[in-house]
Amino acid sequence: MPSSAAGLALKASYTTFGCDKAHQCDNGLCIHPDWRCNGHDDCGDDTDERNCTGPNDTSGMVHSYLVAICLILGILAGVVLAVCIPRLMRRYRHNAYRSFRDEPVVT
Repeated sequence: MPSSAAGLALKASYTTFGCDKAHQCDNGLCIHPDWRCNGHDDCGDDTDERNCTGPNDTSGMVHSYLVAICLILGILAGVVLAVCIPRLMRRYRHNAYRSFRDEPVVT
């Protein structure tokens, strides 16, 4: 073993829980309590998302709407940056140069 790795050790900590009826899905699969009411079908039959109340009661539809709204806002921001700002820059740039054209030419 190289001398630089001599003092290294891997440590892991974990907790276990008993799988009683409260932690089982209708199909018999045992899931961790943190996986209940998290908006994801961890059981495969959606029984872990049934009878959820409180702050963990989320539905996939809410997240889908948020994603759609963010996508639309991003597209609108992209249009503003790609189309409107260059037009404004051209307008102001041409106005600045127009004043030079109006000056009489001295010969």
